[in-house]
Amino acid sequence: SGHYGRGRDPISYKDDFKIQYEYLKSKLALFFVSPSAELNDEISEMIMFISHCIKCYPDYHEEFPKMLEDLIRKHNSILASEFRIMICKSLIILRNRELYQPVLLMKLFFELLSCPDKALRELLKMHIIADIKNINNKRQNNKMNRAIQVFIQTMLYKASPVAAKIALEIMIELYKKHIWNDAKTVNIIADGCLSTNNKILCTALKFFLANEPKRDDDDESDDDDDKDELAEREKKMSAMLRTAGVTKKSRNKMKKLERAKLILRKDKKKEKSTDCDSALIPLLKT
Repeated sequence: SGHYGRGRDPISYKDDFKIQYEYLKSKLALFFVSPSAELNDEISEMIMFISHCIKCYPDYHEEFPKMLEDLIRKHNSILASEFRIMICKSLIILRNRELYQPVLLMKLFFELLSCPDKALRELLKMHIIADIKNINNKRQNNKMNRAIQVFIQTMLYKASPVAAKIALEIMIELYKKHIWNDAKTVNIIADGCLSTNNKILCTALKFFLANEPKRDDDDESDDDDDKDELAEREKKMSAMLRTAGVTKKSRNKMKKLERAKLILRKDKKKEKSTDCDSALIPLLKT
């Protein structure tokens, strides 16, 4: 009812809102000076309350989101999981009411994917996919897409393995949903095939691999046959890539992909033949 009243007559509630906002601000100021995990339910409820009401009070539009951003970015490691999730939900409310820039929220959420909090990471992943879908709902927002894609590409090399893997999963999910199915997306996923982290490597490989019928046990190859097969497959792959106008750098990516596929196949108890999704090859450029 308090939210409803402020929405109907924000001026009458302005002084009351200011008192509560300043109280919250003072509490958080003390926390920033001497961080601890002791941010209680009262503070949590107040943050959520202000997130719902602040649209009526433009004087606080810039400060409040920045305050929450600083809190979660600098101190997420000592906050309780419920408190982290609450702050992120508050920021999502602000973003949905156009009080927080989507690119800033995306970057923050991608950074928080490194946090050792599975429930939080799941929330962040779901929001990122849903928000990118909404951003491109009516027409492709190429400028924003490029900004987010560049950030994800950087994460593959600089972020923690857990965060990088989730970022890669987000790219793959967006491709499957036909939201991001351009060459830039495919090439970023292909970068995952060059990762030294096995989980990231396997996630990227699964995107490119398409299973064919099982081999007969009598058809298992020895090492010499495997080498001959690999050479022949690489030869065919190079020809296909040249036809598609793909650069040498990308051909090297695909050679590593072929080698990794062969290793994966040999390691499986139930061997399956795999091949690269040829529909993706024309998208592999640089």
